[in-house]
Amino acid sequence: FTEDPLVVVEGLEWQDLDAARSDTSISSKKIVAAVNSMTESAKSEFWSFTQAPCYGEKPMAQGIFWTNCVMLEGASGVFKLNGRINHSCEPNIQWTFDVIHRLIVTAVRRISAQ
Repeated sequence: FTEDPLVVVEGLEWQDLDAARSDTSISSKKIVAAVNSMTESAKSEFWSFTQAPCYGEKPMAQGIFWTNCVMLEGASGVFKLNGRINHSCEPNIQWTFDVIHRLIVTAVRRISAQ
């Protein structure tokens, strides 16, 4: 399948956990601005994701973003379906991106219906 991102943040680089949790870091400001510019339905989907415990109990845009994002070329993004796919040490899919940051998911071996 292919999927367009819910949100993409260009030029985003991981700094460290303190910067990721901070409301004043450059990365956090970029993430919050990108989330605020989303449509209401996209925001609803975004806020339905969980965040890693290291970001605290109160949901924060940067916590949800960093927990669920995938790195793109020159950007990072959160995808509605990809963010919900079970992950494994023995993956049965591979994903790539096209030039407009659309996610392309391809099965690499048989996937059980269970």
